[in-house]
Amino acid sequence: MKIYYLRRNADVSGNSGCGRVAQVAEFEDGTTVLHWNLGANQSGVASTEVFSSVSDLLRVHGHSGLSILEPIAAEQVPESWA
Repeated sequence: MKIYYLRRNADVSGNSGCGRVAQVAEFEDGTTVLHWNLGANQSGVASTEVFSSVSDLLRVHGHSGLSILEPIAAEQVPESWA
């Protein structure tokens, strides 16, 4: 499994803000889960979405390169995720 942050360099929708706005997990079969951080959007509501692949996720939320996946190395995983 690979894990990432979804980093928004520009918020074209005006909903999620900029910076690390979501966490992403990519499983061995390609299935990808995106979890919006609580408070990372205007509604203040956390939510989770499932995609068939990272490319599908970026097609929906990548905003033509304005949002990127930032890899999280194992040693950077917060203790609260263990």
